[in-house]
Amino acid sequence: MINKFKKSITSNSILLLLVTIIIASCNNNLPQYVEQEQIDKYKVDSFFLPNDIVDNSFFSKIYEVEPGVIFYLDEDKNLFYYYDLKSNSCIDSISPLESNFDGFVIKSKDSFYYVLDDNRLVTCFNKKQKIYDLSPIINSIDSNLTTQTRIELQITNDTIVTSVRSFTGSNDTIPSRQDVLSYYDIFYKIDHDSIKYIGKYNPNRENIIGQDFYTHLGRNRLVVNSSKILYAYEYRDSLLVYDFNQNALKYSPINTSNFKKNEPFDNKRFGDADYTKRYLYAQTRFTFLFYDKHQSLVYHFLKHKGEYVTKEGEKNAYYDMPFSLLVYDKDLKLQKELLLGVKKYWPLKTFITNDGLYIAGHKSTQKTEGKTMFYRFHIAADSIVQ
Repeated sequence: MINKFKKSITSNSILLLLVTIIIASCNNNLPQYVEQEQIDKYKVDSFFLPNDIVDNSFFSKIYEVEPGVIFYLDEDKNLFYYYDLKSNSCIDSISPLESNFDGFVIKSKDSFYYVLDDNRLVTCFNKKQKIYDLSPIINSIDSNLTTQTRIELQITNDTIVTSVRSFTGSNDTIPSRQDVLSYYDIFYKIDHDSIKYIGKYNPNRENIIGQDFYTHLGRNRLVVNSSKILYAYEYRDSLLVYDFNQNALKYSPINTSNFKKNEPFDNKRFGDADYTKRYLYAQTRFTFLFYDKHQSLVYHFLKHKGEYVTKEGEKNAYYDMPFSLLVYDKDLKLQKELLLGVKKYWPLKTFITNDGLYIAGHKSTQKTEGKTMFYRFHIAADSIVQ
């Protein structure tokens, strides 16, 4: 009887040990989500920018060119402006050679580039502008390709990245996935007053874009150094890092509990604005990427699920949805997720200076006529490491 009891205890102990090992193993396989905090923890102060800058800046792009001075393109006036934040005044302006531009990027205070919609690049150095024809390298890839509408031109060191595509269909701004024939990011340099082609990459290959209808990467692409470009598709829970020197692609998971797999989009209803808005608002979608060169951090906005039409019948704007800000370190490892709340901030209106990250307050919070309140956040690299 005693031996049977001992055997029973031994069997139960072994069984308990096996269950414990299995549970521990399951826990180790669970996703390790990044820590979440309220972004207000990092808020420092606030200041105003005139609405002329906020509303008219091309694609809401604002660059810092030196401490206290920002650079932007006023679409209404068709002028590049230098604006002093301390004196709250424009200190200089430059007129582009032509108005049919698709994107621009600043290299330094005295040097910037912009691309025209007919495959030409314009450089501006010390106010002297020069046009380069990109057609020879673009036509060598596909004679139907043209520079992409309202896309971000990007540069790192001396490498320039321009998006080109060809398509069929009537919507030339955001064509459906089925309408896109070719899509490439091309890499090149200006070498002794001539264009030197480096290579190309197709970020919208069928196996990458999958079921999603949206082909326009825009501000969801970011050149992070002299050889790598980062892609963040709105519907994918991983970053794609393409090394154009090595011709290698790496996937990096985005470990946030707030992202949910998107429902399939009904491509037959592409062009139905009401359906598209209801679809987009109901999904979690990654949006803009920003690089903080001062802290070597990458910022990435995530829109959470919401409603296009409320129960009361009111229609929400896209930026009325809840948002969070993902913060990656220099190795593109997600370190922190900062929650923005609902209708507190306006993620589209964001820029970075040596003093910190600036995000505009939500439209509903703006109370001063003719001005937009921006909030400054100080997010140091060493303060977000887990």
